[in-house]
Amino acid sequence: MRNKTMPLILLFSITFPSFIHAKKVSKLPEEYKKWLDQDVVYIITPKEEKTFKKLETDKQRDLFIEEFWRQRDPTPGTAQNEFKDEHYRRIEYVNKRFERGTAKPGWKTERGRIYIILGEPIYRQQFSAGQDIYPIELWFYHGNVSQGLESFFYVVFFKRYGHGDFELYSPLKDGPNQLCPATSHQPWDPRPELRGMTQREMYESFFGGGTSKDLAVGGPAYAILYRASIDLAQASLSLIPGGSSISPVESDKLLGRIDTYPQKNVDDEYAYEFLESKGVVEVNYSVNYIGNTSVVKVFQDESECYFVHYSIQPQNLSVNTYEDRFYSNIKISGRVADLEGRTVFQYDKEYPVEFSKEEIKQAKLIPMAIQDSFPLLPGKYRFSLLLQNTVSKEFTSFDTDIILPEIEGMPQMSELVLAFREEKDQKSLKSSFKIGEIKLYPSLRKEFTPQDTIYLFFQLSGLPEELSEEGWIKYTFFKEGKEQYVKKRKIKEYEAGMNFLEGFSLEEFPLARYTITASVLDKNEREVLSVEESLSLLSRIHQRPWIQFKRYPASGDPVYSFILGTQLLNKGEIEKAEEELRKAYELEPEKEDFAIVYARVLLSKEDHGEVKNVLNPFVDRMLSDYSLYEILGEAHQGQGEYDEAISCYQRYVSHEGANFRVLNSIGECYFQIGNHREALRAWEKSLEINPDQPEIKKKIEGIKKNQ
Repeated sequence: MRNKTMPLILLFSITFPSFIHAKKVSKLPEEYKKWLDQDVVYIITPKEEKTFKKLETDKQRDLFIEEFWRQRDPTPGTAQNEFKDEHYRRIEYVNKRFERGTAKPGWKTERGRIYIILGEPIYRQQFSAGQDIYPIELWFYHGNVSQGLESFFYVVFFKRYGHGDFELYSPLKDGPNQLCPATSHQPWDPRPELRGMTQREMYESFFGGGTSKDLAVGGPAYAILYRASIDLAQASLSLIPGGSSISPVESDKLLGRIDTYPQKNVDDEYAYEFLESKGVVEVNYSVNYIGNTSVVKVFQDESECYFVHYSIQPQNLSVNTYEDRFYSNIKISGRVADLEGRTVFQYDKEYPVEFSKEEIKQAKLIPMAIQDSFPLLPGKYRFSLLLQNTVSKEFTSFDTDIILPEIEGMPQMSELVLAFREEKDQKSLKSSFKIGEIKLYPSLRKEFTPQDTIYLFFQLSGLPEELSEEGWIKYTFFKEGKEQYVKKRKIKEYEAGMNFLEGFSLEEFPLARYTITASVLDKNEREVLSVEESLSLLSRIHQRPWIQFKRYPASGDPVYSFILGTQLLNKGEIEKAEEELRKAYELEPEKEDFAIVYARVLLSKEDHGEVKNVLNPFVDRMLSDYSLYEILGEAHQGQGEYDEAISCYQRYVSHEGANFRVLNSIGECYFQIGNHREALRAWEKSLEINPDQPEIKKKIEGIKKNQ
């Protein structure tokens, strides 16, 4: 294993493939040929295509197709694959929209290809055929810079000589002359030095003023296009608007990057791994639910913060193999919701598991369990957990109610934990089922043998002084409703604090099912508090699981203030959330997520100046969450700094794409600085995304009325 000091928890079964001796298929069946040559022709990588063509059976091809879509799934923890759904929506759209007037199906057209790759443009303009220009469509996109596209760019389609299918326009290969009947038979040389201009002069001429003299320098075709649309004229020379260079070569490079764009969004190394391992271990990619055994307990740490501790042992999880290594990857997705169903806290964690051939012989019959813990505010919740084996698509889950008392000063007793082992752990780091210096290993099945020592653990808090000094703890083992064993100890005999641990040898106990109670008695031995659990004492049990868990920072680390602050924010307790989030931010102001969430709270209080102070140090850095620019844009807008706000919003859109809220903000900023043309463009695009916006419609009508 990669980390032998961290025991693992999971029961393996190695499933050998049913297709090892399957009959080879010499010719690709029609349905798979259609999938390869039509459905995914624009998004499949060369490596994936090469692998798919080498597969020998339909079973292998089905498994590969499942994995192909899984590699692109933006939310693998859910039943829906949004990428796949959107891809087939685009195919359906282009087949309906672009096959009219052409002998080709819509997906084979140039417009269909670009739409399938890039999706819906921010806006599109259509220019009908006339005496001056051929039929043209101008599409405007925002691009993902991290994936090689420009922040904003045009795509132009035209009917060459006015008839036939729409073709993709290239400023380098075609040039403005090809867009106009009067100039379409004239050669176009895109090199500015041959037109008697430097690159800079050409840029200033075409994009700077647009005077009649400038247009004449640009050539007659450019002048014709300029009269039809400024954007169209600019796009005829450069698909990249507003740059410092209008080299048509850069536009052609952009068109090439569009073709390879889908390949940059997937790591296709899995394809070769699939090909290598297909004859050794078959992964069952159908969604398989498997059972589990689990336990969930809540305890307080030394700071009196509640922590939810849980352990889950899935049944019969599979492993895959590659080059004599056996591996699996476990993904845990947790969600805590309040009684109204609102999410208070959620998280995803992964646990990679790997064995050598020698280790798997020992591990394949040993169960494994995943343990974890997280802080949680007092309240009543529903805790849901999903465990997925991302290698085999097996999954299991549980749901349970959690009640964390909010009343202080009242005597309280936690649930009882039955552990088969306890040990001292003096490390300051936290981990699951570690309370103070005590590390517990609970029995998930609550099964023990006479050779075991059972450890009972619970917590007490809020005890009055008299009860602490003169009260008792009573342990009772019941067999078939009758007392089998009783033990009492004075509360003050235990070490100071809220943690109570007691061990019992089971050697003299007869095999049976027991109920154990732990009770708090006053000085007169009257019961004040009590909890109980059941267990089975058996002659033999399954082997104890290997346990995998993560370690976390000690109490006082700012990460806990951040988690609790986020939970308070989700519950709508803004003032308390601000206090916790400020504490986390001030301790670690360089942490991006601390700064962003804290800034959101400040923004809700309209503290725009402080939002800028918090977020400005992150500007121009590589970010993992580009919502920072949206928040910063709102802060600038709130202080009337509209140019700065527009810049922030545009940086957000270039990375995350447009949404109607951001477009509305961009429109408002442009409106405030008097640029009604850009305001109109932003608001109209917003309505395309969300038509149900009466206020935006009124603003658009107001602009058009005054034009």
